[in-house]
Amino acid sequence: MDTHDESFANFVIPRDQVPTQVHVSSTPLKDNNIQSGITQSKDTPHKDKPARLYSERDSPSADSGSVPSKQSRMELTKEEEAGLKEKGMPPWGFQFLQIMNNRIEESSKEIKSEIGKIQFDIQNLESRLETKIETKCDAVLEECMDKVTGLQYEVDHLNEKVSDAQLDINILQDMQYQDRLKAAKSEMYNRRLHLLFSGFPEKKGETNADCEKLVRGQLAKMEVEKFPNLKNARFLDCHRNGPYKRDQTEPRDIMVKLANLPEKKAILRGKMSCDPNIYIKQDIPAFIAQIQRQFKPIFKVIKDTPYQEKGRVFLKGEAIIIDKRRYTLDMITQIPSTLPFWSSNVRSNDKCFVWHGNLSPFSNMFRLKVVIAGVLYYYGEQYIQGFKAVKFDDRETYRKIMASRDPYEMKRLSYDIKGFNQEEWNKCAEDVCKTVLKAKITQSSYCRQFLLDTRDLELAEAAPKSLWGCGFALSDDDVLDPINWPRIGYAGKVLMDLRAELRQGSQAAPAPVSSIPQSQDIHENSGLLLHSLLNVNAPGSSTMDTNQ
Repeated sequence: MDTHDESFANFVIPRDQVPTQVHVSSTPLKDNNIQSGITQSKDTPHKDKPARLYSERDSPSADSGSVPSKQSRMELTKEEEAGLKEKGMPPWGFQFLQIMNNRIEESSKEIKSEIGKIQFDIQNLESRLETKIETKCDAVLEECMDKVTGLQYEVDHLNEKVSDAQLDINILQDMQYQDRLKAAKSEMYNRRLHLLFSGFPEKKGETNADCEKLVRGQLAKMEVEKFPNLKNARFLDCHRNGPYKRDQTEPRDIMVKLANLPEKKAILRGKMSCDPNIYIKQDIPAFIAQIQRQFKPIFKVIKDTPYQEKGRVFLKGEAIIIDKRRYTLDMITQIPSTLPFWSSNVRSNDKCFVWHGNLSPFSNMFRLKVVIAGVLYYYGEQYIQGFKAVKFDDRETYRKIMASRDPYEMKRLSYDIKGFNQEEWNKCAEDVCKTVLKAKITQSSYCRQFLLDTRDLELAEAAPKSLWGCGFALSDDDVLDPINWPRIGYAGKVLMDLRAELRQGSQAAPAPVSSIPQSQDIHENSGLLLHSLLNVNAPGSSTMDTNQ
């Protein structure tokens, strides 16, 4: 039997405190009031015989024959009974409360013990669960790492394929350019006896005979030595060039095909004798004409250079001929240093060196092949405008820019980029400038030496409105005084930093790469510059034009 139940069952109520009749109620005690479980009947007379209170479940059974012992009873002394009477509490009530408190304390201990066991079990379960989770996580992590390693291997493999594909693209682009050039040269040969006459008014219903009459009228005014009767030159064909268009604003040229080359050359020599509004020129394919437009500034500078040993200088097809030596656009850096073709595009003194125009090696319009991130670019301008088209997600314009071989056409195409935002472009313009100029300096020994030859002079591009320049035009007097510059500009700042790196020996010499197609027109070894423009920082927001 439980200790508390035994004590409670053997609890003895003194005789003088025994009620007339005691009933043990099955109703639970409430509010710690012992009287709530006991009822007294008035009809039962008080007896001096002491009574004992038992719980119903702990009452001695007649069958068991067990009788509570005296030692299990809790009796009070007379002094204790007197003290309880003075306090107004019956001694049996005090004893009952003591028993209940003891039971509560022991029950609390048992509950705490059970709670401790439960907490231990919980901790054990947590530990086992944590171990299982760690084991499972380690297995999953190891599996993921294996997958990542496999994916990384596939990415590296794909990158190699992309590099190979880009190399093939570079080679194919150069082959395509050479094929276009070859076709244009073949077409030019077929047109070797052609001349174009511009400025003749066009009449409705005009015939080929009318065109021939107009041309011969101009040839009659020419006076060329050894060709006194050019008006009687033999024509194999004569007609308006191209189809008639209703919306045309200017008359079409008249194309004349002569029978022999001497008469053609004689007409070109005597063309200054024609009327001022009549122009005579050779019939050159558009592709060759585009190349010659890029050569004309160089041709003009070299032709006006008072260097006696330069020999004869003239344009022939896609090249410039200097002293019987042929130079293509890709070979202009091989032009002798005694013919500084870039001199008309630069100005310098003991303080600074400034430039502007496509003849300067520092210019983005200067013809120089570079490879950036595995892609071949024919001009620095091509990289800049191509990067701009990619940044604003205009693939169509990007393809046009990459297909072009004219830097000014690339510039014009950039104005058609959809979604262009000047403020966003300003944030990355300086980094783009640094990338393209570093590629030129590291991949071209000509540009690298040109930069080192500037000594310690302040460098700046003479661009008045662009953040790439110093704020003055090349013709301004203040451009030669750096104190007057509103800014140095991106180009000058980047070049001076690169010059300092070269002098400190931090920039290694470029190594040859196979990603640039090696044709007969390519003479320099070039290095591959791998770069990244993700997360570029803004050099400073500005509303000025950097659309270069």
